[in-house]
This record gives sequence, structure tokens and C-alpha cells, in this order.
Amino acid sequence: MRNGFADRASKTLIYAILWLGVIVMIAPFIFMVVTSLEASANINLPYPPRFIPKEFTLSNYVQAMSVVPFGKYFYNSVVTGVSATVLQIFVSSLAAYAFAKGNFPGKNVLFVLLLATMMVPMQVTIIPMFDLMLRFRMINTYWALILPVVPSAYSTFLLIQFMSSIPDELIEAARIDGWSDWLIYRSLMLPLSKPAIATISMLTFVGIWNSFMWPLIVTSRQELYTLPLGLMNFRQQYTAQWGNLMAGATIAVVPVIAVFLCAQKYIIEGIAVSGLKA
Repeated sequence: MRNGFADRASKTLIYAILWLGVIVMIAPFIFMVVTSLEASANINLPYPPRFIPKEFTLSNYVQAMSVVPFGKYFYNSVVTGVSATVLQIFVSSLAAYAFAKGNFPGKNVLFVLLLATMMVPMQVTIIPMFDLMLRFRMINTYWALILPVVPSAYSTFLLIQFMSSIPDELIEAARIDGWSDWLIYRSLMLPLSKPAIATISMLTFVGIWNSFMWPLIVTSRQELYTLPLGLMNFRQQYTAQWGNLMAGATIAVVPVIAVFLCAQKYIIEGIAVSGLKA
């Protein structure tokens, strides 16, 4: 009887903690949406925050789309996010296939160097990377926003771990059938690595979509601003247009949620497979 009561009490406590965590994480998002639907005259960021608008309106969304070239910012974010994600997956998967299933001189040394680059913080490489972009005359171009993100040691490492679990017998059978390395990579390794690719794609896209520092450094023209930079236009020296800012931020969150929902099946599968490996 005591054990049953203790089990129920422990489960209740665990669920309470989980619900508290959910509330803490989702409350800022709800506040952002509510503020975006609030009439500008009623927005004064009260404490405690309100989670029901006093006066419902969509004027903040209309103003956010008309006051600044919000559509252009959105387009720039989509172009850089999708392009960089696709290129990163392509480059990382090729490198991962070589490390996981290839056998070449210096493989272990290169793998150690790959892991070592993960220990270098981004702030250390910003100046050399900016200098490279400057020398190649890529400042204020889409290339400056895309190319530096393409090589990723983290994505390569995750794909190496996943591809290493694919049985070598499948590759040997493909070679017996006359498949080339490119065909094995394209028709065998990539389809089997869908869970890992989906997970990495989501993490990469979200990271690029939310990136602020690097676009701020390499772009100075409004027509190349991404959403995080464009939202700065709603801030002034001593105040901010909170309604427009929250409306813009709400619109900026929608693609991230859409990407997660589309890749949710593969992400959960990838996490489950990783858990079984561990």
C-alpha cells in the first residue's frame, strides 16, 4: 500500500515538474503573441504580464508589414536558411561517408582535427572569417551569409556516428552489383540516414534563421537584412514599437515551427535510434 502511494506521489511530482517546465518555456511565446494582438495604446509591458489582450487587433501585423520591407527580410532569411542548410547537409554527408566507410591515409588524424575544431568558439573565428569575406569581395552579398555556415564539424560528426552504424555488408553487396561510390552515397547512405539528416537540417535551419551576430557583421545594406536584423528597425534609442516588434517576431517564429512539424517524425526516430546506440 505504501509502495503504491509512493509511486503515485513520485509520478505526480514528476508530472508537476514537467508541467512547470512547459509553462516556463511556453509563457514567453504566449506573451509575445498576445502583445502582437494588443492595440498599441494599451501596450506598456505591465507586470505581471497579461496573457489576454484588452483590445484585440491585427493592426500591428499590418504595420509591421508596411513600415519596413518585412517581406524582403523574410525572403532573405528563407534564401540563406534553405541554401546554407542544403549545402551543409551535402558537404557534411559527403565527408561523413568518407570517414565512416572510407579507408585512406591520415583518416584518424583528420578526424581528431575535425573534433578539435568543435572546441574553438565562434568568436575566435569571426575576424579571420570576415577577413576572408573581405578579400573575396563577398561583403554585402548572399555568399557572405551562406558560405561560412556550410562547413560544420558538428553536423559531420553526427553523420559519421550515424553512418558508422550502417552495416558494411550493404555496401559490399552494392559494390558486387557494380554500384559506384557516388551511387552508394546517393541511393544507399542518404536514404538510410534520413533521421540524422532531418535532425541536423532542423538544428541548422533554426540556427541560421535566428543568427544575428554574423549577418550584422557582413551586411550593412537593408536589402540584405535577415529577419533578426530587420526587427531592429522597430527599436529606437529610448523606446520600441512593441506591438510591431512582437508581430514581426511572431511571424518569424512560424517557419521554425513548420520545419519542426515537417521533420518531427524523423527527428523522433533519430533520437530513438541514438538512444538505442547509447
